[in-house]
Amino acid sequence: MDPQSARLDSVELIRFKKEIKCLTGVLRKKERLLAMITGFMDAKRWMVCCTQSRIIFLFQLQFAEPETVEIPLENIVAVENRLGIIFGEITIIEDTKKTIIKNVAKKKTKVFAETVSEAVTRRKKVKAAASPVEKQDLE
Repeated sequence: MDPQSARLDSVELIRFKKEIKCLTGVLRKKERLLAMITGFMDAKRWMVCCTQSRIIFLFQLQFAEPETVEIPLENIVAVENRLGIIFGEITIIEDTKKTIIKNVAKKKTKVFAETVSEAVTRRKKVKAAASPVEKQDLE
């Protein structure tokens, strides 16, 4: 994976400073960041991170507790991306629902979707091959 794809643009770094600080407390001990984007979901601008085990959505108002939502990679059935004239859109499909992230930077839309798809495939292969004890360590 391109190491630049996990980085936010300088404007996003300023806008999402609170979420970035919060991210260090949300990431698990051996979890590493694979890709990061920002986009709109439920009328809020979220920072969306892909790790080797889950997708993390972070949103924080100035003086409020951070909102976090996560989707384990095992629950993801497919990832779709669409490019518009200026922005892109990513749809994460689970068994029972779809999560749509709109107004994603066009240059990061496809890279993020591909990174999530690859992570889902790797995660499912590792889980299938792991022993019951190793499966507990993966969670």
